[in-house]
Amino acid sequence: MSKFKVGDRVVVTNSQDLAKKGMVGKIVVEHDHNNMFGVEFDEYMSGHSILGKCKNGHGWNVYGKNIELIKQEVTIVEDEIEDMTIEYKGTTTTVILGDGSKGVSKLKVGDRYNKKIGFQIAKTRALVSQKHNEIKSLEHTIKTLGG
Repeated sequence: MSKFKVGDRVVVTNSQDLAKKGMVGKIVVEHDHNNMFGVEFDEYMSGHSILGKCKNGHGWNVYGKNIELIKQEVTIVEDEIEDMTIEYKGTTTTVILGDGSKGVSKLKVGDRYNKKIGFQIAKTRALVSQKHNEIKSLEHTIKTLGG
């Protein structure tokens, strides 16, 4: 039985030709030989279409030993900020604060996925958004008071 199946999200752990370490995509073909998988990468990478199975330029055949499954999970964790939701979907991390302020962190081509760093980036972006909204509210209040 294969370690991966069509639809699985994967990250390249060992570069193989045009498939560079840290690139993220999904399995679109399970080849019957050599533990090889057709991967459609999220970003254009000068590849091919894996015989029409994916967007042209996004596909490459990769050995199973050079990719790793990205667990699809949605997790809520606690932090020093009360009333915060953290959502992990593949290599995208979203933080939503209690007031609705939102921050998102997405893996970029060439970067290696790190859950903790993704969380810190998304949390920082949510806090910046929250402060921006507070400033707008204060500016509105000052204007209303005739300032």
